[in-house]
Amino acid sequence: MKYLATILLASAFSAQAEPWTETQQVLAATYLTAHTIDWAQTRNLSSRKEYYEKNPVLGSRPASGKTNAYFILTPIIGYFVLDALPEYRTGILAVANVLEIGVVAHNFSIGIKANF
Repeated sequence: MKYLATILLASAFSAQAEPWTETQQVLAATYLTAHTIDWAQTRNLSSRKEYYEKNPVLGSRPASGKTNAYFILTPIIGYFVLDALPEYRTGILAVANVLEIGVVAHNFSIGIKANF
């Protein structure tokens, strides 16, 4: 995983990206908002025995350091990858929003609050 991230970041730095459209900026801001809420929910979930994390990268009971690293690094890596792939940017951001908002809504529906 570390090597894949390194390769993706290296290729992203060497690319000459197109500017982000206003739609893409709104989609990115929406995603980051939902991602931050998901981060807070995951931190809250970790302290509750009746729930477990379903993200296979984090594992069912992620330590706070692993959780923090994941939620800080994934949007940074995602930004550089999307910056290098402007033709896929809008579609990927739309799908990421649907998934992230769905996760946040599900978590709220089962009682997982967003607390830092």
